[in-house]
Amino acid sequence: MAGRVAVGVDVGGTKMAVGLVAADGTVLDRRRLDTPAADPDGIVAAAAQAAQDLSARHGLADVPTGVGAAGLVDRDGVMRYAPNIGWRDFPLRARLQARLDGHVTVDNDATAAAWGEFVCGAGRDASEAMVMLTVGTG
Repeated sequence: MAGRVAVGVDVGGTKMAVGLVAADGTVLDRRRLDTPAADPDGIVAAAAQAAQDLSARHGLADVPTGVGAAGLVDRDGVMRYAPNIGWRDFPLRARLQARLDGHVTVDNDATAAAWGEFVCGAGRDASEAMVMLTVGTG
């Protein structure tokens, strides 16, 4: 597989979307899972397994993973508060990093969506400003 790829994980209150994405934003493969919202460790296990499965399916190793989740996220990837999942001071990045080979980054889901649109999507030609609105179960 030519070019750089990453795994993207969107952790929602009812579902998780996991995708293998090329540097140009092309989704190469994807999975959709139910979010075990009452089980934070179950969320980590399911997200990590899906990321590993997608990478292995394409013969890849050490794939970086970006995670977007609703709520307040600090710079260390700790979910300080999540409105739709019982996370309070939950070290999401550290827990995922312990299960995955590649680098893991965690951010607010709307911030991650805005960055994706700015880099590869509708906002890629924005020269001065861009607005991102998100709607979800959270």
